[in-house]
Amino acid sequence: MIYPLNNKIIFQFLSDVDGNTTLFKEKTDSGIIVMSDTDKSSKAPRWGKIVALGKDVCAEITKDTYILVEPMMWTERIEHDGMSLWQTDDEKILAVTDEEPKQGF
Repeated sequence: MIYPLNNKIIFQFLSDVDGNTTLFKEKTDSGIIVMSDTDKSSKAPRWGKIVALGKDVCAEITKDTYILVEPMMWTERIEHDGMSLWQTDDEKILAVTDEEPKQGF
Protein backbone atom coordinates (compact mmCIF):
# COMPACT_ATOMS: atom_id res chain seq x y z
CA MET A 1 0.00 0.00 0.00
CA ILE A 2 1.08 3.56 -0.62
CA TYR A 3 0.82 6.14 2.18
CA PRO A 4 0.79 9.86 1.34
CA LEU A 5 2.26 12.37 3.78
CA ASN A 6 0.64 15.34 5.52
CA ASN A 7 -2.33 16.77 3.55
CA LYS A 8 -1.64 14.81 0.35
CA ILE A 9 -4.28 12.69 -1.39
CA ILE A 10 -3.60 9.78 -3.75
CA PHE A 11 -6.43 9.21 -6.25
CA GLN A 12 -7.44 7.63 -9.54
CA PHE A 13 -9.18 9.60 -12.27
CA LEU A 14 -12.70 8.39 -13.06
CA SER A 15 -12.33 9.09 -16.78
CA ASP A 16 -9.53 7.45 -18.76
CA VAL A 17 -6.23 9.24 -19.05
CA ASP A 18 -3.98 8.09 -21.87
CA GLY A 19 -0.41 7.05 -21.04
CA ASN A 20 0.70 10.27 -22.69
CA THR A 21 0.29 12.86 -19.92
CA THR A 22 -0.78 15.51 -22.42
CA LEU A 23 -3.70 13.50 -23.81
CA PHE A 24 -7.03 12.74 -22.10
CA LYS A 25 -9.81 10.55 -23.39
CA GLU A 26 -13.42 10.33 -22.27
CA LYS A 27 -16.19 8.02 -23.42
CA THR A 28 -19.73 9.28 -24.00
CA ASP A 29 -22.73 7.24 -22.82
CA SER A 30 -23.16 6.03 -26.41
CA GLY A 31 -19.55 4.71 -26.50
CA ILE A 32 -17.86 7.44 -28.57
CA ILE A 33 -14.30 8.17 -27.38
CA VAL A 34 -13.42 11.85 -27.35
CA MET A 35 -9.71 12.80 -27.18
CA SER A 36 -8.46 16.19 -26.04
CA ASP A 37 -5.17 17.79 -25.10
CA THR A 38 -4.34 19.50 -21.81
CA ASP A 39 -5.02 22.97 -23.24
CA LYS A 40 -8.75 22.17 -23.25
CA SER A 41 -8.66 19.83 -20.24
CA SER A 42 -6.67 22.27 -18.11
CA LYS A 43 -9.69 24.59 -17.99
CA ALA A 44 -11.98 22.00 -16.39
CA PRO A 45 -11.84 20.31 -13.00
CA ARG A 46 -11.70 16.49 -13.02
CA TRP A 47 -13.33 13.80 -10.88
CA GLY A 48 -11.30 11.15 -9.10
CA LYS A 49 -11.72 8.45 -6.48
CA ILE A 50 -9.56 8.59 -3.37
CA VAL A 51 -7.18 5.67 -2.84
CA ALA A 52 -5.21 6.94 0.17
CA LEU A 53 -5.06 10.00 2.45
CA GLY A 54 -2.33 11.70 4.43
CA LYS A 55 -2.86 12.13 8.18
CA ASP A 56 -3.51 15.90 7.93
CA VAL A 57 -6.28 15.84 5.28
CA CYS A 58 -9.42 17.66 6.44
CA ALA A 59 -12.09 15.45 8.08
CA GLU A 60 -14.71 15.96 5.32
CA ILE A 61 -12.53 14.03 2.86
CA THR A 62 -12.42 10.25 3.43
CA LYS A 63 -11.04 7.21 1.62
CA ASP A 64 -13.16 5.76 -1.21
CA THR A 65 -15.10 9.02 -1.74
CA TYR A 66 -15.10 10.97 -4.99
CA ILE A 67 -13.34 14.31 -5.31
CA LEU A 68 -13.49 17.13 -7.83
CA VAL A 69 -9.93 18.44 -8.27
CA GLU A 70 -9.08 21.96 -9.47
CA PRO A 71 -7.86 22.07 -13.08
CA MET A 72 -4.30 20.71 -13.47
CA MET A 73 -3.74 20.60 -9.69
CA TRP A 74 -2.35 17.07 -9.67
CA THR A 75 1.03 15.44 -10.20
CA GLU A 76 2.25 13.42 -13.14
CA ARG A 77 0.88 9.89 -13.22
CA ILE A 78 2.60 7.28 -11.07
CA GLU A 79 2.25 3.52 -11.38
CA HIS A 80 1.86 1.51 -8.17
CA ASP A 81 0.69 -2.10 -7.83
CA GLY A 82 -0.59 -2.03 -11.41
CA MET A 83 -2.69 1.11 -10.85
CA SER A 84 -2.32 4.56 -12.42
CA LEU A 85 -2.39 7.10 -9.58
CA TRP A 86 -2.10 10.86 -9.15
CA GLN A 87 -1.48 13.08 -6.13
CA THR A 88 -3.01 16.37 -5.03
CA ASP A 89 -3.56 18.06 -1.67
CA ASP A 90 -6.76 18.79 0.21
CA GLU A 91 -6.62 22.51 -0.59
CA LYS A 92 -7.11 21.71 -4.32
CA ILE A 93 -10.41 19.84 -3.79
CA LEU A 94 -13.52 21.68 -5.00
CA ALA A 95 -16.18 19.12 -3.99
CA VAL A 96 -16.60 15.71 -2.33
CA THR A 97 -19.38 13.14 -2.81
CA ASP A 98 -20.11 9.57 -1.73
CA GLU A 99 -21.94 8.84 -5.01
CA GLU A 100 -20.06 8.22 -8.24
CA PRO A 101 -20.47 11.37 -10.36
CA LYS A 102 -21.68 11.16 -13.95
CA GLN A 103 -18.75 11.81 -16.29
CA GLY A 104 -18.56 14.17 -19.21
CA PHE A 105 -21.53 14.16 -21.49
